[in-house]
Amino acid sequence: MRVSGHVNEPEDIRIFVLYHDPALTPVVPHSLGLAKGLIGVVYAFAAPEMTGGNNVVIAHEMLHTVGPAINTRPATTRRVSPTATAILTKCRSIRSVRPS
Repeated sequence: MRVSGHVNEPEDIRIFVLYHDPALTPVVPHSLGLAKGLIGVVYAFAAPEMTGGNNVVIAHEMLHTVGPAINTRPATTRRVSPTATAILTKCRSIRSVRPS
């Protein structure tokens, strides 16, 4: 992480993406994004057909680094924006893939 020397200069967000072969690893661990430290770790699938899904997960974790926590617990009554809901739904659907 780079700490800025200027007050108006923002710090960098770092997202680390670890790619896994879906044939060898059909289920990956949960990815995470931390506001403290502006860092994220994404467990992604190394398959061309998963590029879009991987990008959604990367965007989701990046959002965690810059904003308030996104509600991922359906049992709570906290409001979630439509965009966050769409991202969460997509992330849940691509956490695992079935090997062909």
